[in-house]
Parts: sequence; structure tokens; C-alpha cells
Amino acid sequence: MKTTALAVRSQRPVTFKRSLVAFLTTITCGVLFMTQVIEPTSTPSVSDVASSSMSWDEVLALLFMAAIGVAPFAAMVKHTAAQIFSRAVLLQLTCFGLLVVGQGVFFRPESDAIAGGILISLAGLLPLVILGSRGLGSNAGKFAPDAFRFTLLASLVFGLADTWALLFYTVMERGSVPMLASAGLMTVALFGLYRLKVWGLVVCVSANLLIAGLALSGVFDLPNILTYGLAATAGIQLLLPLPLIKAMIRK
Repeated sequence: MKTTALAVRSQRPVTFKRSLVAFLTTITCGVLFMTQVIEPTSTPSVSDVASSSMSWDEVLALLFMAAIGVAPFAAMVKHTAAQIFSRAVLLQLTCFGLLVVGQGVFFRPESDAIAGGILISLAGLLPLVILGSRGLGSNAGKFAPDAFRFTLLASLVFGLADTWALLFYTVMERGSVPMLASAGLMTVALFGLYRLKVWGLVVCVSANLLIAGLALSGVFDLPNILTYGLAATAGIQLLLPLPLIKAMIRK
């Protein structure tokens, strides 16, 4: 059986140099975004900073930013879970940036959201391109399917990206129980899918149907563009495992 070029590249590890370039690319786009959207204000004093306390949503926001910085280097780890985490964080960042662009184009054309959204999406997309498929062929860990490897990997990456998005939107909405519960259900589904369990696939399909339904019905109470984005990614995740489901039915 002839080995494809993609499979060959996926067996190659991600080097520190490649991860560093990806990291610097993300930081550069982030700095450009911050200089665009943040207006200069007076610098707070040391006493003001010391006396102020961070809320839980601010702490989670900092953790999200830290994960974005760690993601390029996580791709260096020769473990499938680390590879999935790395791509999922960057994919979610890319999708969020595209949604911001969509918000600026279709709903608020007078705003500066388009340029900011482009920078956000590039902060995720360019590192994804730089990392490529390297490292995704590693069989370290419990994820070692005999077939449909990249189909399952894509489902896991998209699923984790959606979970990440639901948690992020929960922070934005300062505690949305339906979104938090959906993120928990998707986490359970991803655990089962990573362990190559049939029930994981069933829960994954069910979770995506639920997320799409809750988003489109307005239960999540998100802006229209985010609602459509969640529904779209849920739809993609329903399509990704179709070849696997078809093969299972034939057996």
C-alpha cells in the first residue's frame, strides 16, 4: 500500500523552531490587534493594581490567552492528545476571528470589527499552516485507530474547538448554564471518541445535534453571528464521521 505524502508529513515531529515561528506569528497578530482596539488611557498606579481583585471570568479569560500562547509549543509533544489540543485552540481562534469579520460585514458594517477579526483569525490560521500536519501521525497515547484516523482526528479537533468556544462564550455571558452543560456533554463525547468507543461517537453526534438546536432556538442567547457559527461547526461535525458510520453499518 502506497503511503501518502500527508501520512509521511504527519509522522514528522514539530521542531522547536517551527513552534517558535508559529508562536511569534500569533503574538505579532495579537499585538497588532491590541494596538488597534485599545485606546490609550492613564496608567494605573501600583496601589490600584494591588487593591483590585480579579473576577472568575477575568481569570478564565487569562487562561484562554495562556492556552493560545502554549498551543504552538504543545504541538512539539509526541502525544496525540497534545496535538489535538494544539490544533483545537488555534482552530477556535481562527473561527472566532472569522465570526468577528462576519459581524462587521453583515451586522455592523460601520464598525472596525473587520480589521480586528482578520487579525484574530490570522493569529490562529497562520500557526495552523506553519505547523501543518506534522505530529498528527503520532500513536502515543490511547488513540491508535486502525482506520479513519484523520476523520477521527478532525472530529476530535473540531469537537474540542467547539467545547473551547462554548466555555469562552460562557465567560462572555458571565455564566450560561445551557452552554456550560453543552460543553460538559461534548467533553464526555470527546473522551469516548478518543478512547475509540462506539458510545463516544453516539454521544458526539447527539451533542452536536443538541448544540445546533439550542443555538438556533435562541436558548444560548448569543449574537446572531455566533449562533450561526456554532450551528455551522456543529453541522460540520455531523458530516465528518459519516464515512465511519457508513462503514460501521456495512459491517
